[in-house]
Amino acid sequence: MKLLWPWLLLSFLLIPLTVAVYIWILRRKRRLVVCYTCRLGIRAALPKRTRWRQQVPFVLFLVGIASLTTAMARP
Repeated sequence: MKLLWPWLLLSFLLIPLTVAVYIWILRRKRRLVVCYTCRLGIRAALPKRTRWRQQVPFVLFLVGIASLTTAMARP
């Protein structure tokens, strides 16, 4: 396979950078959580989403970035 603009494949370096920023944001949110006295009331108010379902939009975003990077290199 021959690429018209192979130097654009350097854009794949954005993916690990994006993952690192996402993890940093998730950890920062955990630190900023306020301690409450009634945990049962808070758990009842939280949505019933599983952890993997929360990550699906971010994974789809990364797949989109990878697809666009490949398309920009013009295979």
